[in-house]
Amino acid sequence: MFSFAIWQFSAAADVTAVVGSVTTVVGTIIGAFFGVQIGSAGKEAAENGRAHAERAARLALGKLEPQAAEDIVHML
Repeated sequence: MFSFAIWQFSAAADVTAVVGSVTTVVGTIIGAFFGVQIGSAGKEAAENGRAHAERAARLALGKLEPQAAEDIVHML
C-alpha cells in the first residue's frame, strides 16, 4: 500500500493520508479479532477453574456424614 501511495501521489501529506486511512481500518479489525480471542480464552480458563472447584466441593461434601453435609449446604 505504501509503494502504491508513493507512486500515485507526489505530496507527502497525500501519501500519509492514504496510508493512515488504510492502516487505521486494518489495525482496528486486527485489534478487535485478537481482543475477542484473548477474551474468550480468559472466559474458558475461568469456566474450567469454576468447574474444577465445583467438582472438588462435591467430592468433599460426599466424604462427610449426611447430616454434616446438609448443614454445610444450608449455610451456603
